[in-house]
Amino acid sequence: MPKILVGAVIFAVAALIIIPQIFFSVDETQMAIVTRLGEFKRSHTTPGLQIKTPFVESVTKFDKRLLRVDAVPASLLTADKRNLLIDVYARYRIVDPLIFFNNLGTQVAANSRVGNIVNSQLRQEVAQDLQADLISETREEVMRRVTVASNRSSVTREDAASFYEEGLQDLRVTILVTPLVQDPDAVVRARAVTLEEKAALVSNAAPAILDG
Repeated sequence: MPKILVGAVIFAVAALIIIPQIFFSVDETQMAIVTRLGEFKRSHTTPGLQIKTPFVESVTKFDKRLLRVDAVPASLLTADKRNLLIDVYARYRIVDPLIFFNNLGTQVAANSRVGNIVNSQLRQEVAQDLQADLISETREEVMRRVTVASNRSSVTREDAASFYEEGLQDLRVTILVTPLVQDPDAVVRARAVTLEEKAALVSNAAPAILDG
């Protein structure tokens, strides 16, 4: 075999190995992050051909389309002690690939987490509703409440006060309170505090205005 041909074969093989280590593409349905030895370096949220350092940088891609999770059907107990087998699905979208990668890692892990959150909120909601409500037209309102609750992140009073610039007064902070009742079978739904109650909670974790 001529030396030129041998050299061409070696060059072609080297190119096949090295080029994928240097260039990578992100299509219009994807986002990607680049890590170097496990440490985050940059993210790519727009489509196109990108470059990375060969062999030391790795690329992880995520789907940025609206994703669907089919939660495991659950047998739930209503407020009037009826068992309902409820099949539910959820839709979510990856907005920040770095936060997603750091907290969940993979779409499989995210699907499991989302399914668990939705089922947990659904269980709490169904326990406060009558069977007749859940199988009537009001079920849309029930699912709206489940959606709102599933999109919340629960934080402690201290974390909310320190994490947000305006503390508990931040518009992104919602404080829910549940009235105390003597009847253990009574259906009691949490409500958002009023502006007056929220102002009182800033300086006092148990203000008189919320007695009971």
